[in-house]
Amino acid sequence: MPINPLLLPGYDAYLKRDYVQALIAWEDPWKALTGDDRELCLALIRLAGALHHEREGRADSANHLYSSGCDVLAGLPAAVLGVDVAKLRAELPPSVVDAQKAPPRLRPAPRIPRRLLVRFLALVVIVGTGFALIRFSPLAEYLDKDAILALFERLRGTWWAPVLLILSYVVLCPLGVPATPMVIAGAVVWGVLWGSVYNVVGSSLGAASTYWLGRVLGRDFVLHLFGRKLRRVERMVARRGGFWSLMGIRFLPLPFALVNYCCAFVGIKPGLFLSATFTGLTLTVPFFTYFAHALSRAATGQRSGVYVQLGVAMFLFFLVTFLPRLWLARKRREKYLVLLARRQGRRS
Repeated sequence: MPINPLLLPGYDAYLKRDYVQALIAWEDPWKALTGDDRELCLALIRLAGALHHEREGRADSANHLYSSGCDVLAGLPAAVLGVDVAKLRAELPPSVVDAQKAPPRLRPAPRIPRRLLVRFLALVVIVGTGFALIRFSPLAEYLDKDAILALFERLRGTWWAPVLLILSYVVLCPLGVPATPMVIAGAVVWGVLWGSVYNVVGSSLGAASTYWLGRVLGRDFVLHLFGRKLRRVERMVARRGGFWSLMGIRFLPLPFALVNYCCAFVGIKPGLFLSATFTGLTLTVPFFTYFAHALSRAATGQRSGVYVQLGVAMFLFFLVTFLPRLWLARKRREKYLVLLARRQGRRS
């Protein structure tokens, strides 16, 4: 992938160590471009300015420009405008003094870096193999709802059965196995209280294992292909309240593994993902556990009070699902009214 022609005049000057001419040449595309393209030009301008200031003996301004340029590069995808940003970041010297001795080189970005492709293919093989084994092999007989429930019914009295249930979340969720069979097994075998505890812990760890597998093996590949669009998604999530948005996803009937992989691919921060996921699952999984337990009692003829309890649980589930959304909508409306009042005040 060749370097974009917009950067070539500055690139040629940079190779000649004419840093003033380089930053002047990069200012024109910086003014015209947007998004990651604009950020890359800004980073190059600051690096060139830092090298020029260091050459002129202005150490303070050189260090400031150098560190700010490195910070901008840290938030960019692996390749922008044909520049291998990942390689540039890896080769940046620790200080502008070292950079003056050996200026970091700008290299054309490969179309798809081999290491990213290999890691993504490994993810595809893992998920695809797991899906094939679950759907088309004899293992499918042991991974449906009835088989999992029968297994944990036999292991009910063992101390390690809850550990096995939790590990089943961790291992099976990244392979695309729905969490529903494990939730039902936890509810029927251990009841509402301990079933909820085991299901919340297991589903949280299963979500985390799926997220980290996607982040380690697939995030950089997806970012390389769709970097600018992913940045827009990240900004949209942050603008709409990242924590509440991610937590609200857990109330929707979406495939469990797909949600976790998508969060990894679009760059949701680990701390935000884990906290929102744990909170959302802590609120939703006990309801599903309760439903499964109540329905199993009804199926066995123990129906006294079950329908009333289901009605109360559904009402509480409705409140937990929609109250945060209503609160966020109210906050956004208040902000909008404040901004509208300010604009009207300025006009008057």
